[in-house]
Formats: sequence, C-alpha cells, structure tokens
Amino acid sequence: MAAGLQRHSNAPGFESAERMCVEEDYSLYGSLSEDEQICLAIEQSLQELAGRGAPPHKPGAAPVLAVTGRSHAPAAPTHRPPAANDVASRSNQRNEQQTTEGLASRQGARYWRSLPRQIILEHRESTDPVSLAIENDDVSMLQRIIVTGTDLSKVQGPDTVHPVHAAAFLNKPRCLRLLLQKYPQLVNLRSRNNETPLTLASGTCNLECMKVLLGMGASPDECQSYKETPLHQACECANIEAVSLLIKFNANVNFRGNHGHTPLYEAISKNNLDMVILLMSAGAKMNVANDYGVSPHFVAAECGHLAILRHLVSLGADIDTEARNGATALYEATKNNHGDVVEFLLSAGANANKPTKEGLLPLHIAASNGNEEIVCLLLPVTKKARIKRCGISPLHLAAKNGHYDVLQILINSGFDVNFQLSDDHSFFYEDRRTTALYFAVATTDVDCAELLLESGADPNLDPINPLLVAIRLHARPLVGLLLAHGADVNACVAAHPTAFPAAVMFSLQDLRTLQLVLRHGVSGEACFRCPFGGGKHPPVPPKRRNSDDTRANAQPRVVHFCELLVSDELESWAGPIVDVLLNFVTNVRLCSRIKEQLDSYHEWSPIIEMAENPRPLSHLCRMTIRSMFKSQRMRLIDSLPLPKRLRDYLLHKYGEDD
Repeated sequence: MAAGLQRHSNAPGFESAERMCVEEDYSLYGSLSEDEQICLAIEQSLQELAGRGAPPHKPGAAPVLAVTGRSHAPAAPTHRPPAANDVASRSNQRNEQQTTEGLASRQGARYWRSLPRQIILEHRESTDPVSLAIENDDVSMLQRIIVTGTDLSKVQGPDTVHPVHAAAFLNKPRCLRLLLQKYPQLVNLRSRNNETPLTLASGTCNLECMKVLLGMGASPDECQSYKETPLHQACECANIEAVSLLIKFNANVNFRGNHGHTPLYEAISKNNLDMVILLMSAGAKMNVANDYGVSPHFVAAECGHLAILRHLVSLGADIDTEARNGATALYEATKNNHGDVVEFLLSAGANANKPTKEGLLPLHIAASNGNEEIVCLLLPVTKKARIKRCGISPLHLAAKNGHYDVLQILINSGFDVNFQLSDDHSFFYEDRRTTALYFAVATTDVDCAELLLESGADPNLDPINPLLVAIRLHARPLVGLLLAHGADVNACVAAHPTAFPAAVMFSLQDLRTLQLVLRHGVSGEACFRCPFGGGKHPPVPPKRRNSDDTRANAQPRVVHFCELLVSDELESWAGPIVDVLLNFVTNVRLCSRIKEQLDSYHEWSPIIEMAENPRPLSHLCRMTIRSMFKSQRMRLIDSLPLPKRLRDYLLHKYGEDD
C-alpha cells in the first residue's frame, strides 16, 4: 500500500515533477494497461516541454502546490498478498489508476495534475495572495484577506487546491487554525481525491496540523478513496507520535482499509515493534484476516520481521492459519528465504506438512529456491508420505532450477529419484514430463542429470524420452551420458510418428550426434524402408499448422525419411546424412526420391555407388555381430574381452576418441 500523499522536500523549496520522472521505478508500470501507459507518456512529454520553456525559479518565489496522484506509476506495496492473489491485486490497482487529468489554473499560478494519491510541489511564481500567505505561513496577511470580505470557504476553480488542504499538507498550523476558526465547517472538507485535511496532514505526518484538526473536531476515521484512514497513513509513515495522537482521539484501530488491511498490517510491514505494541494495547486485533485470508503474523513471517512475529506468537497468534491459496506463515517465510523465521516457527510447532492449493509444501519451495539451510531445517519434520500425496517431489523443483547441492541433500535423505509427477502436475507441461531427470535434461544441466543417473534414475520413464530432448537441444554431453545409462535409442514420439527412429530425426542436423546414436544401436535400416521404392513418390504434403491439429479424432500422419531429406532445412545435408547412415546398415536400396536428391550434387555420386554395390564382407560381419547385442546392450561391447582394435571397429570408432 503506497503512501497516500508524499512530500518531496529539498530546501529551500521542492523538487520538480520532471526530476521525479527521471528517478521513478519503471518496473512499476507493469500493472498499467496499454492505454494508461500511453496517457502517462503523453502527459510526461507535455510536462517536459513546459519545463524547458519555463523561466528559472527566483529565490523569493514561493513554490506552488500541485495535486496529483501517484508519480506517473503506482507505488510499490509495502507487503504483497500471496502469489495466488497477485492477479486480483493487479486488477484492483488498475481500477484505482483510471483518472488522468492535466489542467492549468486560470490565474496561471497553480498546476493541477491528477493521478490518484500524491501531491507534488512545483516551482512556479504565484500571484495569488492566498497561496503566498499560506506558503509563507503569514497569518497577518491571511487575516487581512479574510477581513476584506474574501470568502475562502469556496475554491475559485475546479483545478485549484483549497487553502485548508494546502495549509494541512504544507504543515502551516497557524494558517490552518485561522481558517478553521473562521470556517469550522471545513474541518472535514474533501478534495477531489476524497481526502480530508486530516488525511493530508497524516500522510506527511504534520503533527502540529494534526493536533489543530483533531482539536477542532476532525474525524479520525474519515478515509479517502483508497479506504485509508489517517491512522493507516500515520502507521505507513512509521510515526509513532502521530499514531499515539490519533489513538488518543479514538481512531478506530481495527478499521479495514484497502484489501481489508488494518493499521496493524502497516505497522508490521514497517517492522515497527513499538507501534505494533501501541496498536494492540489500544485494542488492535491480531487474528483478523484481510481479503486474501492473510493474518498480521503472516505478514510478519512473509517480511522476515522476527521480533514482531515472536511478539504476536507470544500473545497467542495461530501460526498455522492459511491464506486463501492455502499458504501458511511457514510457507511464506520459506518462500522469501527467511531462515531465522523458519527456525522460529518450527520451534513454535508450525506444521510443515500443510500443502498449498497448488499441492506444494514448504520443503518444495525451499528446494525450488535452492536454500540449503532451510531444506535441512524442513527435512526432519516433513513426511514423505505427505510429499507422495502432493504428487510432486522436491527433487523435481531442485532439478528444474539447477540446484545441485540441494539435489544431493535430498537424494542422500532417501528421496526416490524415479518419483513421477502426478497427472495434475504433469498436465501443466505440454510434453507431460514426469521425472526429475527430464527437468535436468530440459535445462541442459549435465551435473544434475549425472547426479540423478548415478543415483539410479531411469532414463526411460517419461512419455517423451529425455534422450530425444537432449538430441533436439544438441546437448551432446547429455546424449552420451543418457546413452551410457541405458536410454532407449529407438524411443518414439507418439504425437509425431515416423517410419524411422525419432533419435535419427532429431539428430539430422548434427552429424556427430547422429553417429553417436547409431553407434549405440539405433536402427539405420528403417531410414531406407520406403513404401514407394523406385517408383514415383507423391508430393510432399505441406507442414501442419497448429490450427490443423484441432480436428477431432485426426490421426497423425506417419513421416518417412525421404520426405525429411528433401525438405528445405535438410536438402543441402542429404549427402553427408546418407553417407553416415550407410556405415551403419547392410545392403540397402535407395528410393527414387533419395536418388534424385543425391543426383542434384555431382560430389555425392560416390554415395550412390556405395549404396548400389555390395557391402564388404567385414562390414556385413560387423553389422551381424552388432545385431546380436540389441540397442540396450550395445554399450557393453566396449567391455568385451576382445582386442581394442576389434572393439573399436564394432563401435565404428576408427581410432578417434569418443
């Protein structure tokens, strides 16, 4: 929750809005719609042009009040609701940011630019005697204006700041007192942004003005458009004197403001223990949740304010209450990496086995963050049976984010490296992945993948084999690692059926990877089995678009090797690809489409001759021996009690390192 009104001071005057534009945080524009961002950009450009043409500020000239909303962008909240509620929060912020006004006063002395919730002072020469009197706190001058019969109870124009509001905001208690003595009915006068004089004074913690207003009957519970009372704003300013003053005048300490926040939420978010104690001694309730189901102690845990959390727990706060998304204080402290808070909550008996609506435990989020300290704190109190019911293992999240050390801690603690995601969790991934190994391969994390494989991870459990993913990503070290641990080289992709191994399809643009999978037993013979043989081939059908895949009960068409070989992406690779494949097959016949493609380059004619002539007897013997091993045992050839030269020949190594 942003401060209702912010004063930008820099003696002797105030900074211009132009400088504020330079210093603002552009990350805050994310919650604005495109139309709102365009409006802000136009307004900012106009202001910069006006600033370049304005005369320099004279030392004696008084700064003039300009009332605006937030400085071009919504201020960052002091504490955020749970992640599940972020969408609702942003929606509320957009609803709050829909007015943008740019008006110049008729006198030319004031500039009113209205975006909700902020007042900015700009250096402009003022000829308005009332403004000058208030700016200089000149009570005598103001008295003379009143005596002349000028009615200051009414504003001269829709774009002009009322004198009472100006005096309250600028901390001019003497002028404020004079105005209220003359016009007592203005004590709760509301501005265009629905702010009272007390709201303005509280937003900048102008104690003297607050005393004047409260002493003359100002209501301490009048809130502005954003449902923030003066007490909310005083807590947000972390001014305990202002808070004490408002409580003395019976301000409602349990007033539910924006999103259901009470002043206690603001005091906690500011990490002000004394203010928390003061509010609670005045009757503030600590077990009242906001609109997101978040209680005050939840905010303390989320923000890492341990002293305040200890105080609230000592007074009986229920540490296991849940927000609407199912998160507990322990979960939020873990998510924000507050190890000391996690340790305290566990010592106070917090339940580490309460899942969120997404089915995640604190241990899951600790593993996802890679926080070894918190993982070690949570491991002894987290039940593996509860994790199993969640349908996702901390191993998945550690592997997904590349946290090797956390992964090792979890494996050493006995977590199953072959634990598979439940259908509910797997559904969120287009490839329907299920294992921690798949996550490691998908991020090309060789270290995590090796750790999982060495710990017994099965590389053949996922609907799409991790080997195919590694090949598709051209991650040759991962390909070799998976093959060495028994990955199925003949795995297929059900959604994209081919008449030849998928491993070949994904490695056609990387000849070294193609050789690697062929050495490990992938079938090269299937690439040359074409139903049309030497006859005429039908035209290659166009590529499917996403919209073409929506037909009900449509069966995917089987793709043949020769179709891919003549595609735009591979036609220039056809010769080298066929050359590599011929070294891993016996006598085969090239179909007419492959021949036609090879004939298109004169340099590829020896490849056609190799395919049409009988293969050497030594090569046929090699292929016969290899066929006896099958693909899953091909890696065992290197351990046979045979001369190294013969083993290398069987593995097509030809003397180079592999």
